[in-house]
Amino acid sequence: MSNAAPSRAKPARRPASADRREAGETIEFSNLLLAAGKPLALASSKNGGPVMTLNQTATYLGISKAHLSNVINGRVAGAPTLRHARVGRRVLIRRDWVDDFLEMAA
Repeated sequence: MSNAAPSRAKPARRPASADRREAGETIEFSNLLLAAGKPLALASSKNGGPVMTLNQTATYLGISKAHLSNVINGRVAGAPTLRHARVGRRVLIRRDWVDDFLEMAA
């Protein structure tokens, strides 16, 4: 009699790319990163490029990351929602969307 644990086969997983295609995120993300036929680089904390993360946007606006999340999700009364794109759990926001948001909210 053997004391070895029985081997369990892992369930088959669908490729992540198929999940993204179904949700439309790939198309959304490519539209976000393409402007005038040129791909935009993600912003780093040093260069402040045209696409920002949630944390970079909160710093740019001078508000907390939690408050910005509430604004994006429409939980702040009297504030318009901020246009954004989600890539998985990542939230990306173009700088011109933030500037439009500031003009609309003022």
